[in-house]
Amino acid sequence: KQPPYATSEIDLLEVVVRGARLGFQLNARRFQAAILSCVKPTCCVLVFQRGKIVCAGCANIDDATMAIEKTVGYLREIRASYANLHAIDIRVRNMVGTVCACRTTLTSRSCTPRIRASSAA
Repeated sequence: KQPPYATSEIDLLEVVVRGARLGFQLNARRFQAAILSCVKPTCCVLVFQRGKIVCAGCANIDDATMAIEKTVGYLREIRASYANLHAIDIRVRNMVGTVCACRTTLTSRSCTPRIRASSAA
């Protein structure tokens, strides 16, 4: 049974060969997805053979949606049979936020006494 997001399988080799000018890469021995490194928004998009698209490294939900829509547009440019390809079900699985609110620089020396004290207990 095909997943709901796959209308047909995507030929990853064709995507990489015809989409090289767009920045698609494939290393099939290491990972079974076409990889697109986006500059704006800064992120990495993975296109899997069954039609699933995963976006990683975005700063917010709008950037992730924009990157996925751009990738779907690129796939439509690459092959006419992907013209009916649409980003049907965009779901945000997780977002990781980081904050740097320190005014001082933490070093391994400043953390070492706490680690030793907690490991001694």
